[in-house]
Amino acid sequence: MGNKLATLTPALDYYFHDLSGVILQESLGGKFLRTIKCMHDDGDMVVKVYIKQATSQSQQAQQAQSMDEYHRRLQELRGNLNMVQNRNVMPFQKFIETEKACYLMRQYFANNLVDRIGTRPFLTSLEKAWVAFQLLMALRQAHFYGLCHGDVKSENVMVTSWNWVFLTDFAPYKPTFIPQDDSTHEFSYYFDTSERRVCYLAPERFVADSVEAAAAAQDNESSLKPAMDVFSMGCVIAELYLEGVAIFDFSQHFRFRKGEYHPREALSRIRDPHIRALITRMIDADPDARGTAGTLIHENIGTTFPPYFLLLHNYVARLMKMPADERILAVHRDLDSLFARLAPADTASDSAESAPAREPDSAQGTGASTQKKVDPAGSALNIHATLLDGTAPNSQLKHPGGISPAATPTAQSAFNALPASASSAASAASVSASSSPTAAASYSSSTSLPLATSHPSSADPAGTSTVGEPTSSACSVAAAAASDMPSETAQLLARTRSFIVELESSAAQLGIVSANSSTESSSFGSGALSTDMSSSLLDQPDERELLLVDAPPADLFSAESYEPSTSIRGDSQQQQQQQQQSEEEETLSIDDQLPSMYDTFVPQRAEGSPVGEEDEGGLSLLLACLCTTLRDIRSPRIKRIALHILEEFAKRLDNESRLQRIVPYVVTMFTDPDALVRATAIGTVTQVLKLVEKFPLSDTNVVQEYILPALLSCRRDENDIVRQAFAKHLAQLADIARWFLETSQRYRSNEVSTSEKSAPRQLQQTSYDKELAKLQDTFCEILVDMFPKDRSTAVKKTLLVDITRLCIFFGHKRTNDFLLPLIITFLNDGDWELRSAFFEHILGVCAVVGTNSLEQFILPCLMQALTDEEEFVVHKVVHCLASLCELSLFRQHVLLDVATRTAPLLVHPNSWLRMGAIALQAAVGEQLSPSESFCFLRPIVTPFLTGEVLTVTEDNLLRALRSPLSRAVYTRAVDLSPRYWASTIDGTSRKESFEEFLLKSVENVSTISLDDAQKTSLTLLTPYIGNFSRVTHSKSKQEGRTLEEDANILHEYSTLASTITVRELVIPDAEEEELTAMLSSAAAQGSKTDQVMYSPEVVAVRREWEKYFPPESGQAQTLPTHCRPLPRMPPLGSLFSPDGTSSPVDDSSLKGWRPKGILVANLHEHKASVNEIQVSRDNQFFATASDDGTVKIWDCQRLEKSVTNRSRLTYSAQGGRISSIAILENSHSIVSGSDNGSLHVYRVDLMPATRKDTTSLTSYNGVTALKRLADRDGAVLSVEAYNTNGGESMIVYSTSKGQIHGWDLRCQREAWVMNNESSSGRIQTFVLEPTGKTWLLAGTSRGYYTCWDVRFNLPVKTWRQPGGGKISKLLHYGSRRGQSWVYSAVGPNQVWLWDVEGSSCKQLFRTLPSNEHVPLPRLAVEDETLGLPSPSIPSANDTQLIESALLRPSIRALHSPQDCPFLLTGGSDRQIRYWDLADAAHSYVLSGMEPDQLRPRYRSHAHEGATIFEELPSSDANEAVVQMQRSARTQTRGPVSVNHNDCVLDIKTIQAPSRML
Repeated sequence: MGNKLATLTPALDYYFHDLSGVILQESLGGKFLRTIKCMHDDGDMVVKVYIKQATSQSQQAQQAQSMDEYHRRLQELRGNLNMVQNRNVMPFQKFIETEKACYLMRQYFANNLVDRIGTRPFLTSLEKAWVAFQLLMALRQAHFYGLCHGDVKSENVMVTSWNWVFLTDFAPYKPTFIPQDDSTHEFSYYFDTSERRVCYLAPERFVADSVEAAAAAQDNESSLKPAMDVFSMGCVIAELYLEGVAIFDFSQHFRFRKGEYHPREALSRIRDPHIRALITRMIDADPDARGTAGTLIHENIGTTFPPYFLLLHNYVARLMKMPADERILAVHRDLDSLFARLAPADTASDSAESAPAREPDSAQGTGASTQKKVDPAGSALNIHATLLDGTAPNSQLKHPGGISPAATPTAQSAFNALPASASSAASAASVSASSSPTAAASYSSSTSLPLATSHPSSADPAGTSTVGEPTSSACSVAAAAASDMPSETAQLLARTRSFIVELESSAAQLGIVSANSSTESSSFGSGALSTDMSSSLLDQPDERELLLVDAPPADLFSAESYEPSTSIRGDSQQQQQQQQQSEEEETLSIDDQLPSMYDTFVPQRAEGSPVGEEDEGGLSLLLACLCTTLRDIRSPRIKRIALHILEEFAKRLDNESRLQRIVPYVVTMFTDPDALVRATAIGTVTQVLKLVEKFPLSDTNVVQEYILPALLSCRRDENDIVRQAFAKHLAQLADIARWFLETSQRYRSNEVSTSEKSAPRQLQQTSYDKELAKLQDTFCEILVDMFPKDRSTAVKKTLLVDITRLCIFFGHKRTNDFLLPLIITFLNDGDWELRSAFFEHILGVCAVVGTNSLEQFILPCLMQALTDEEEFVVHKVVHCLASLCELSLFRQHVLLDVATRTAPLLVHPNSWLRMGAIALQAAVGEQLSPSESFCFLRPIVTPFLTGEVLTVTEDNLLRALRSPLSRAVYTRAVDLSPRYWASTIDGTSRKESFEEFLLKSVENVSTISLDDAQKTSLTLLTPYIGNFSRVTHSKSKQEGRTLEEDANILHEYSTLASTITVRELVIPDAEEEELTAMLSSAAAQGSKTDQVMYSPEVVAVRREWEKYFPPESGQAQTLPTHCRPLPRMPPLGSLFSPDGTSSPVDDSSLKGWRPKGILVANLHEHKASVNEIQVSRDNQFFATASDDGTVKIWDCQRLEKSVTNRSRLTYSAQGGRISSIAILENSHSIVSGSDNGSLHVYRVDLMPATRKDTTSLTSYNGVTALKRLADRDGAVLSVEAYNTNGGESMIVYSTSKGQIHGWDLRCQREAWVMNNESSSGRIQTFVLEPTGKTWLLAGTSRGYYTCWDVRFNLPVKTWRQPGGGKISKLLHYGSRRGQSWVYSAVGPNQVWLWDVEGSSCKQLFRTLPSNEHVPLPRLAVEDETLGLPSPSIPSANDTQLIESALLRPSIRALHSPQDCPFLLTGGSDRQIRYWDLADAAHSYVLSGMEPDQLRPRYRSHAHEGATIFEELPSSDANEAVVQMQRSARTQTRGPVSVNHNDCVLDIKTIQAPSRML
């Protein structure tokens, strides 16, 4: 039923048995070709499978001939399109044919155009134009080589995450013509793969019947035409702009062919008239009226597509080829030029002048306005324009007299003096075409300059400038430019300008360009004459790439048809003023004349175009590249630079880009491993949200529902920097959240008022109050969860900086009930800086809480802090009191009390406190009436003055203030005052007052002499000293110190501390019991650990410290703080050997062993391929890792004693495919890596059999997880483990992103990471030097070897496998005599033995398919480099090697025990070979041969200094007879096959209970 074909075919995995390294994942559909998503070593790939259906020999021969022809076409297509640099085409990269099927392979893409259209964030108008432009560029690149696609549709357009487009699945093998009498079947079978019934084929591809279709297929002139692809691409662009709605289904297409239907109604929904016109032309029924892809690009640049698309296409393509870190640095370097050329019109000249109105103080964060810079140095667009004109950039324009203009001496010297890029741009500029008046009018700017000022006719009405006589306009330009430049530069510019004018005049006379366009063309040429020769990508176009991609055939475009649309824009108000001044002087600068296509795309809104859309400029297109790059950046510093760039982009982009694109990517950085990156991300997301001015109602709760949950990990971060950043921006986030809520409320209120419904207003207000209360509750929970538990004073101080904003957010009631009690607890902290910050920023809180809370809660804290031990805190308190008085927040009696309490500070020795007290008294006087000030305040301050004052002002107080108390007297008075309070508290009666006691005590000090003025000042300051000493005495009692000790401790401690260094000062710690016991044990054994000698000063300081701060019970009193214990290594499990000792089993028993190939056990519990085997050093068990996500533990002892073998334990908690495992050295612990990026470390708990009971077996109790690491920067490919000399257990693993990591299991942290060059291929395997672990050798999928120095994490050398090929396995040479020799499994059944030190091949093992002579591969290394190789792209040779490797057998498993003279290999041919290193003739196939199969023979010989071991088929007739007889005997017995049924991936040996493989 229906149109689906019912074919009886085997399961899809049946056709993948012949492909090595390709794993089937899921079917993507398809009828003619089965489309399969597969996994390969290099990543995910798409495989299209054509299942051969031929049965007879004639059909097979005909099919083979067709396959050869299609293979040739695909290879030609691949070869041509792979040469394109900035390509938008992706041909099939591999073509493989087997007896069963044919396979087409290419890279897998996550999204095609259909998926991207329906994925958030949805494409904007500019992004749609960018995609459409790239689609036309893709056709242009293919048609340039005469290649047609044949099946252009949305499903074959792939879109990357940075909006780069690839046109894939070229289909030259599909029929060009479809008969209308059977069109439904043919179309459904070949073209309707998505079953959407969408038809995008050109109407001329449908013919009357099958006979005509067959005849047309035989006609070479009736093959695919470019116009057919143009029609299909027009349908794709229409679907893009119609949000996924197709303009033709199959029935509509049938009516369209008859002229009964046209999609005008559907196209009318596209609001851009230029796009409508473009699509209408592309889907014209007449193929000749559609135009070519190049023509469509040329005609729509400046109208449909912004002019900077050409620049951006080149820039983005080259940018995305760089590594992620270099990509960010390149953008950062080009930032100013990008903003000048790509920023939207409203921000190009003045970016981010101010933040939204809700944030009046955020202008400081955005910075001053940025002037737009015009950088004419780049010449990419000039070359593009030249090539689109059909003229090669190196074409020479002949002089009317037959002499080339460049041949004149002046012009030639000027041209030679230019840099290469400038000269090429100048030559390209000479053939720029004339400007289109219509297009220029359509896209002119209000700030554009009059063209007449730079037109040749203004200086030469006849336009008859001759060669060597530049126009006056040119001369004036050169003169104006020369006025501000050095003489040499000015002369160079003048000569170059003259030369350009000569070229223009010659071109005009030859008719290549019109005379009216000569000056405008020269403006493009001038773009190369910038004196700033920076290394910007914008200014370095890839000319080879441009010539290759965009150079059309000579007859494609004519000079008359090229009319680029450009406009001249002023850059800023300052430049406009300079321009007006230049016009008055009848001169123009060079930059002002440039009608540069780099300028921002500023279209006048055409009729019918959408209204209200913001002009995004080209920055939004570049933003996608930056956001995609974030996840691949490795350096924390580069990540912070990237966040800074995103913040700068946010200032210049629209609100949707800020919310939907920038914010989600920045939020992902909250979980970055680097603390500074996390802190920077918090600040960036806050600044971006502050810039938002409009938003949809769905984003009202973006802060509390998206940002704050993502910040949950940051507010509990272990690093103070992150929590400090969170505290810094918490108030701003609260303010932003409230602004979002209020804005949405205003919008809803406007909707209510518009609908004239007054009743719901109260409901709206109630809803707003509830949402605001909910929002405040959210922030209350954050503060309660974070700050009472946070011990970092820096975080609390940071919160206090913006506490006023937070109080305003909470309002009067919640600030009193919640926030004020919370921050008052900060005063309990012993850090005086926190107390100082509290009093510095409490003023805003006081204004919010009101007078009652101020006087009841805050004022007592202020009064108590007046006696703080730190005078800086007292200064902040006095300043705060003065500010509160100025704000009239105190009542009259409180003002007078404050004045009385602070009056003694007028004679304090600290000048800051004196000036603060003066300001406070003056502030109190301002709040009182003159009479109140005279009656109440003046008596308070009079004792502190030398004369009478009528009014209390700062000037009067400064003139009449008494001299302050000296610092020496003040210090001595403070030191002596505790004696008075000691006798008072102890009950001893004192007849004298504190004032008399203090004055008498100070006078008795022989070193201090008091005059009358000092006595008076001391008397006036006595109340303050008394309060201060009373508070100090109270604190001393609480801390358990005597008053005498409290008075003398500072002096004694400072004396001792001055004689030692800071690092020698140690304090006993109570938490080091474990290390104390360890040191005691070491001391008993004579260890050097206890031989730590401390200086007498250190001992004295320690005794003083313990005297005043005695340790609690149980604390260690002899352990210094800097002697922290080493982290404890988790119990890994001890080794056991058969004799009861703990030594591992060595390989000595394997030296003379030659395995016989007898099957001992068949273990078949795994449900997928077994990737690796590891044997414990004591041979108790071995572990197997499988793609089924499990690691199974097998008992070695049971292999001989059990008939049925099963695994003892299974570990399945990791998930994914377990790619590699390793057993930690000298332990029973296993580390396994998975393709989901996780590493798990777990211990096998077992109880070995007793030595006395020979019948007992080892019991396995379970698996204990020790460590789990997730998200290891890509899939884990290979794992190794070793112990260092220092006792650390290191885990070394490689990832799919080209990194090699070292994880310290003892310290629980990453010890080092080494980054392999991505261009060298994916790291397939690596091997560590076995003895010292000082170097590591990594092998990649492209055949590169890189030797790393593990000690310094530096690449030592890199060389490539001769002939290339994937390196499947590396194994260290088993002999101790060659410590730097490594086996490498690479190529078709080949193993190379490399000397790493000399990069030379020592041995080569290979199998030959026949006795015919097969030439030996080249053994010498040609491209050896120091360090890492330079980045490169895979060559055609690489692709051919990969294709051959998928079909030819390869070695996948290597094993060579220590000091054993043999090598064991296994691979995709399912055979295990024993290579005898002493005598090659004694080598043999251990497993994998059938009984009737002839045994191969082996030989060895020398070649280029290396020993070659070869396996050849047997040629002995007697051997053949013996094998036949053996086969006959075997068949009579009917043995079970002992051969492997699949690829051999790993080989290991065990020695207990017996030697087995």
